[in-house]
Amino acid sequence: MDYSMRMYLVDHDVLTATIGSKDAALFNAIVAAPTNRRRFNLDEDRERLSISQALRAVIDGGPFDEEHSIDYLEAVENLCVHLGGECFADPTFNFDWTSAVNHAFDELGLGIEMYDIERRYPGVLGLPEIDDWDVLAGGGYWSNEDCVFTVAQWDTCDPAVVGTIDPELLKDVEQYIWRTGRAKEAGRDIVAIWGE
Repeated sequence: MDYSMRMYLVDHDVLTATIGSKDAALFNAIVAAPTNRRRFNLDEDRERLSISQALRAVIDGGPFDEEHSIDYLEAVENLCVHLGGECFADPTFNFDWTSAVNHAFDELGLGIEMYDIERRYPGVLGLPEIDDWDVLAGGGYWSNEDCVFTVAQWDTCDPAVVGTIDPELLKDVEQYIWRTGRAKEAGRDIVAIWGE
């Protein structure tokens, strides 16, 4: 099964403030922009909320139904799109990614840990957890402070030592560093959403 991850440069505090805000203007603006909508690829027989139904529940702060937790996560991603976050698509996401990058950081002796975001959302946002192993999806965020620290630590690396890392692993590390650098420049956090 293939998974993709999309990362958005978004102010996480602004994102979380929209949840339960009952902001009718925000709801109407997102629903009126169908070209920006995001959906996961799920079994066609699965009962789904429409994008507008899920978005309404998230912006209104409920009511929520655990059967539709994946739909609420989609609504969060649509909020990220609307909030103007630059998007980095990663079509090759796998579950070993964070541990592999952290291993490289250890080899370089850096005080950096890219914490695991695989199961932080939607629960950390106060939305129902995705408790259905037929539907693997989730997400999380890295704060701007984490991104700034990561870039600063990376800049102290000895290029000769960096050159000893496996080339494929180094590619993953450099992609993460580039993304944290973009977050540093933008003064925003990185919000990541992954799924089928």
